[in-house]
Amino acid sequence: MSNFKMGLSENDVKKSWTSWNAFKKECGNSYIYVRRTSSVFDEHYYHTHITIEEGQITKAYKTKHNYDFSAFDKFEAKLKGETSVEKEDKEENHSVEKIPLTDKEMSLLKTLDEIYDFVKKLPKVSAQKNYISFRIDNRGLITCAGYAPKGCTDDCFRGYSISSITSLK
Repeated sequence: MSNFKMGLSENDVKKSWTSWNAFKKECGNSYIYVRRTSSVFDEHYYHTHITIEEGQITKAYKTKHNYDFSAFDKFEAKLKGETSVEKEDKEENHSVEKIPLTDKEMSLLKTLDEIYDFVKKLPKVSAQKNYISFRIDNRGLITCAGYAPKGCTDDCFRGYSISSITSLK
């Protein structure tokens, strides 16, 4: 469950920073987080799995996932008045391939400490010119933090969307 509210204050960031520091201490600064990236116009998205051990990135890989449009098909069928959906399940049972990162991709990865450094600057980003996103999970850890210029249509988000944060201990 994530908490969402319009606007962002330094107090919101401070509370999440405090939660992050408690989690970091508890896990010995060794954790895995999964960052989600996508494009509005693509039919797929990526999860980048990043392993941090004692504060250092030790390994990472990404996985490619297709969006599940079957819910849209079922909704469309209901709108058309069809009582049963005869379409086959579009989701294939296949294993997710681990895709190695390039050297450039590896060099761009951030630890959560570095991501929180970015998050601390968000309250200073112009809300008049940008859409600001900041969401936390039930532990107070960030799940989404960033901004996108108003009027931009694709690949505009500057920030981080995190699917999970898991302790290695």
